Amino acid sequence: MAADSLVPVIQNLLRMMPVVMQGLELVIIFFAAMFYGGIAIRWMRGGPRILRYPLALLVGFACLLMAAVIEPFIVIDLGPLQFIQPGLLISGLAVSLVLALAFRMLTSGLGKDSFDELRREVMTLKAILIEKGVLKHISEKDAKSRAVEATDAAPMECKLVQNAWHVTMQKGKKKGILVVMDSLTGEVKDVFWHKSRAMHFLLSDKRRLAGLLIMIALAAITVVGFRGFPKFSSPFEDMGLTPEMFQSIADAGDQFKAACISQDEFFSMVQSGQRSAYSSDELKSIFEMESGKPVTSMFLITAGNRTAVAAMLDDNRLCYSQGGAFCSCMQTVK
Repeated sequence: MAADSLVPVIQNLLRMMPVVMQGLELVIIFFAAMFYGGIAIRWMRGGPRILRYPLALLVGFACLLMAAVIEPFIVIDLGPLQFIQPGLLISGLAVSLVLALAFRMLTSGLGKDSFDELRREVMTLKAILIEKGVLKHISEKDAKSRAVEATDAAPMECKLVQNAWHVTMQKGKKKGILVVMDSLTGEVKDVFWHKSRAMHFLLSDKRRLAGLLIMIALAAITVVGFRGFPKFSSPFEDMGLTPEMFQSIADAGDQFKAACISQDEFFSMVQSGQRSAYSSDELKSIFEMESGKPVTSMFLITAGNRTAVAAMLDDNRLCYSQGGAFCSCMQTVK
């Protein structure tokens, strides 16, 4: 079996390498996005668990974009281990940790925390003490008075809802200002100033506002310093392992095909040359792959100092090879 018959197979593998490398890079990007995104939303509170996976992927892609902006400022030389891209790894980890802090701050007040049960116990105790007359609600009049002090608006309606006074206020033409206060102490807990629930949720707590500002700052830095999506194949390209390199090596194998004679010359060899039985699984596979038909027989043709391997297909075509490379096929008379 001729070792040269492996040349076309190797050529095809080399030509496939750019596609393989691109596919590998997409896989690496996917897992890197899931890794960084998982860190970023690890301590986020609230939200259905099933939505965390697509959210982690989306946030992970954002982490990679931000990491690409920061990477040039992190210079680490690991010598032969530089292909792991330490700058990108560290910048991605830093961004994901900052985003984790931002998400934690932004979602404070959502979901459950370790104090939820304690709060429920306190509420239950309050209800019992109020029922026994130990604790008393402040009067509706006092609730309205404190709401006026908090908003400088006129009270419209006052309701007692679960140990809290809800006082609806009006200021000028603006109606629907809601003041929520503790019914026992009169402490104002919340004021809704005609904002949507989402806006009020974000702006009514300093931690949530800080988390929002961190995210806006990271987004602004990414937009201003945008450098494109990070390339995990860059270290390999720096070592010369580029698609062009694989293509040039594959093209170098075409020199074997340059030795192929024309169909007329091959036909003359068939008529005047000597035939002998020949067997090669590699060449048989190449003939069948190139022609799309099964090989029924193979033989070696020798004419002078030239040789060629011929293969008869089951559709009566005759194919030939020289130097281990597939040359051509011709139709024979049935």
